[in-house]
Amino acid sequence: AARAWTRPRITVIHRLRSRRIVNLDFLTAALRGLGADVTVASFECVPIEVQLALVSNSSTLIGVHGAGLSLGKYLPSDGAILELRSAPCVAADRSSMRFRTRYSIVGAPRAATVPHAECPLWKAKASIDAIVDVEAVAQAVRRLDVIAAAGAASVSSSSSAPNQAAHRRRLAVSALWPATRPVPQPDQAAPAAPAPL
Repeated sequence: AARAWTRPRITVIHRLRSRRIVNLDFLTAALRGLGADVTVASFECVPIEVQLALVSNSSTLIGVHGAGLSLGKYLPSDGAILELRSAPCVAADRSSMRFRTRYSIVGAPRAATVPHAECPLWKAKASIDAIVDVEAVAQAVRRLDVIAAAGAASVSSSSSAPNQAAHRRRLAVSALWPATRPVPQPDQAAPAAPAPL
């Protein structure tokens, strides 16, 4: 269970081709400001074993609506999913990702979206990049992530324990990653997939 960890472990799915998170740097900075260990992963170019290792070692999975969020089934039993939208959709919108008790939809700020954007935008299979409402995501993490909600995120970022935990996560991922490819580090997208022949 995620409750055993001392800091929130958040994995952010960042797509490389469409539905990218435009303000990813601001989002990760805000999440780190909550005291979370943040890993950014582009699942298009990592093996399923690595994807499962990242998700199963996360207390919260965040991403723009898509198939990557379905891996939330492999979160710890008390893990949370935050589904981001490219339009100012509300949590009342239906989604196939609603298989978790700890789940929320966070819509984009209305001022940052296409005029007259339809909700739910994901039904139209839109490939619009998302501008994330960073404060709304931070509030959702504080509410849904069991560690952040318990206040454990107040651990100082200068502590060596979080750095050791992040190092152990990178080692676990590198054990599953092919030796011929560099291991993606937190805040770094995975290497681009080779071009099709």
